[in-house]
Amino acid sequence: MLGRTIDGRYEVQAVVGEGGMGTVYEVRHKSLGRLFALKVLRRDIAQDAELVARFIQEAKAAAAIGHPNIVAVSDFGAIEVETGQAELPFFVMEFLSGTSLASLLRTEKTLPADRVGQIMLQCAAALGAAHSAGVIHRDLKPDNVYLVRNGDQEFVKLLDFGVAKVTGGKRLTRIGMVFGTPHYMSPEQAEGKRIDARADIYALGVLMYECFAGRVPFEADTYMGVLTKHMYMSPEPLEQVMPDATALGAFGPIVMRCLAKNPEERFSSMADLVEAIELALDPPGRVTSVAPPGELPRHESIRPRATESMRPRATESMRPRATEEMVAPGHAPAEPSEPLSMAARVAIALAAVLVPIVIALGVRALRAPAPEEPPEAAAADAPGGALPAETAPAKAIDEPPAAPAVAAATAAPAPTAQEPPRTQGTAAPIPAKPTAATARPSATAAPTASMVRPQATGDIVDPWKR
Repeated sequence: MLGRTIDGRYEVQAVVGEGGMGTVYEVRHKSLGRLFALKVLRRDIAQDAELVARFIQEAKAAAAIGHPNIVAVSDFGAIEVETGQAELPFFVMEFLSGTSLASLLRTEKTLPADRVGQIMLQCAAALGAAHSAGVIHRDLKPDNVYLVRNGDQEFVKLLDFGVAKVTGGKRLTRIGMVFGTPHYMSPEQAEGKRIDARADIYALGVLMYECFAGRVPFEADTYMGVLTKHMYMSPEPLEQVMPDATALGAFGPIVMRCLAKNPEERFSSMADLVEAIELALDPPGRVTSVAPPGELPRHESIRPRATESMRPRATESMRPRATEEMVAPGHAPAEPSEPLSMAARVAIALAAVLVPIVIALGVRALRAPAPEEPPEAAAADAPGGALPAETAPAKAIDEPPAAPAVAAATAAPAPTAQEPPRTQGTAAPIPAKPTAATARPSATAAPTASMVRPQATGDIVDPWKR
C-alpha cells in the first residue's frame, strides 16, 4: 500500500498501526494537502461477509455520533487490490498526533488521580453521546483511547467501534457469542448475555483501575480463565492495592461501583458517572456520596471517605445552606476562616488557664479587709483625744443598739448603774488612776461608762481625764 494513491485522492505515506481488523496508514489528501488516517480491512478478514459488515458499521457508527472526543470519520470506500480478488473496504479518519493510553501506561505504570479523572471524564462524555445515538462500544481498552496534546490540555479521542452494536439495527454479534477483549469485558458480556450501556461502564471501571493500580483487576493464563474471574470473582479493593490510598481521593468508590458484578449496582448511565467524576475532581471536603440521589450505596466500598485529596464538584443542591438555626439572631454568618496555627492554639490555651486565675486573685484582693490603725493613731486623730467607738475594747462585749439620731437629740442619756445621774453644777469626783491589774476590764466585769457607747450627742468625756 505504501506509495499508492487510494481512490485518486489519498496518497499513502506510512504505516501508523495495526489492529485486529485492519491496518491504519498515514495518508495525505492530494487536493487539500492535509494529513488523514486511512484504515483498510485485512485481506483474510475481507473474505468474511459478516466481518466486512462489522468493519463498515464501525465507520458508520463513529460518523453518526459526531462527538469531539470520538475520532471523526470523513470518508469510506473500497480498494481493488488485485483483479478478481475481493475489494478491501476502507474509511478515512482525522489524523491524530499523540499517544495511546496503552503506550502511556507502559511508560508511566500509574497516573495521578487528577489526570485519570480528566481522561475518564472525556471518555465517559464520549460514550454517553454514543449511547444516546444507540451505539454501544463493547471493546474499550487502553489501545482505543488516544491522547492528543492541545497546548497544556490533554484531549481524548475514542477509536475502534469495530464491535459496536447499533441498537435497533442488524445484530452482528448474536446473543451467546463472546466478542471483545477479555481483560476489559463485563460479566454479562463474558457470559454471552444481552448487554446495554452498562457494559461500557464496567469496561471504563477496568480502565480506571489499571490507571491507578498499574494492572488490570483480573489476570489468568487463559482467555477463559480471565472471563471466569470477571463473572465470579470480586476485584481487590483499590485501597488495598495502592501503597498510598490517599492518592485515590474520591475515585476508589467510583471505580469499585463501576466494577459491580450486577449491572443494577453500577451507575445507571454515563451521565451519572460523569457527575461522579466531576465531583471527585472538585476541591476536597464536599463529596457526600457517589450513589444517585435518594439511593443508598449498596456496598461498603462505595462509601466515599473524607480525605484531603477528595475533590468533588459540588452542585448548588449539594452545598450546605446556612439556616436560621446556624446563625445567631442579629448576627451575620461568619466567613470561613483559615485554620489556626499551632502558636495561636498554644496562646489560646494559656489564656484560658491564666485569665481565670488573675480574675480570682483580683476578686480576693477586693474582698480582703482594710488594715486596722493602731489605737494610738486612732486616738490622736479623734476629736479631744478620745478613742473612736470602733477601737474601744467594748468590741468583745455585746453593745446595745444605738438609738435613732432624732431620739438621741431630744432625750438625755439614761443613767447607768456604774455612773449616777449628774446634776447641773455638781462635778463628779475623779477616780484614781487604775493600776496594771485593774487597767483592763475583765470579760465578766460590768461595763463602765467608758465602755458604753454614748447615747446622746455632745462631747465624749474620758473618765480618766475627768
